[in-house]
Amino acid sequence: MKGILLAALLLPAGAFADEKLTGIAADGIYYRLDADTVCMPLKVGAGGAVTGWPECQIISKKGQKKMAFQPPKKGKFEAKIVKDKLTLLAGGKVVAVWNGHPEVIAAEDAYASADGKTAVIVYDYHSKERATVVMAHVGFRLK
Repeated sequence: MKGILLAALLLPAGAFADEKLTGIAADGIYYRLDADTVCMPLKVGAGGAVTGWPECQIISKKGQKKMAFQPPKKGKFEAKIVKDKLTLLAGGKVVAVWNGHPEVIAAEDAYASADGKTAVIVYDYHSKERATVVMAHVGFRLK
């Protein structure tokens, strides 16, 4: 992540369930979950199609300071489930569609970076392994 990683541990996307979105980097590229997990949003393709899972890593406090995280902003985007897919809308128009999580049951909220180029959806899914509903996040790089 741009030479900022000191000692990073690559973690699977499912490891971040029930964590809280705590910021989006000043450059609008990365988003942070809880105190030390930093994720790179997925790129949005043609027609708003998004595939894959976000890549997330544990980042040192020093590395995070360089990234200058800011509180995420509400209001620019809306999140919905359309035909079992998480869908990001701006002004009622579809901007991104992600079907990466088959057990998604609710779209909770959508947040944006200050420049509007990154959006993060907070969603719920049913975890068969944990037999409960779990909150998760997925980020999208729009431009």
